[in-house]
Amino acid sequence: MKIFSATIATGLLLCSLSVFAQENYTPDEMDAIKTMGKEAIEAVASEFAAEFGNEGTNGVAILPIQRDVDSGYFTIQAENTLSNLSDETGLQVFTRADSSLANVLSEIEWNDNYVDVMDPATVQKFGRIQGADAVAFTRIDITRLGNNSFSVRANLQVQEVETAKVLWGGEALRKTQSFYTQGQIRLYLIIGGCILAVLIFLALIRRSLKKARRPR
Repeated sequence: MKIFSATIATGLLLCSLSVFAQENYTPDEMDAIKTMGKEAIEAVASEFAAEFGNEGTNGVAILPIQRDVDSGYFTIQAENTLSNLSDETGLQVFTRADSSLANVLSEIEWNDNYVDVMDPATVQKFGRIQGADAVAFTRIDITRLGNNSFSVRANLQVQEVETAKVLWGGEALRKTQSFYTQGQIRLYLIIGGCILAVLIFLALIRRSLKKARRPR
């Protein structure tokens, strides 16, 4: 779904990443999730920059997530992606190192997972930053699929500071390859070994029967 309004002349965009479906992943699974998540972030950020950035928005602030993976990996990817896109769109990128954003963030008590749409009172706090008239939230959803692969979805939503009205929304989805757990591998090896043993046993019986039928 895309919702867009051309009413923004100058703006501050706050990108927050929220990762759901927290669980323990194998190293290979985590590497694949990070790769697909990075691609999804780049895709939705590029779409946002092309459609929203060209409307004269000045500032993009990126909010670090509370439940990121691998020491804030997705937050770093969002910061890097939007920083690179700033050369094309002219958007100014605010990161965790910017004091103006840090001051506002320090006044807000965040839950482990950001809500889909923040309440108007919270959104309006970012209006104290000069030029801020919009905030945006990016969420990362990680889902384990039935074939033991993962889907990684990046969702970006933009709200107007004054009214908290949704101005733009977009998402990108990527899927990893299938993975087998150590338990599954052991199970398949056991099943394979049992099948092989049965085949060998049947072959021996067949051989014995043939010998028994030979005339002496």
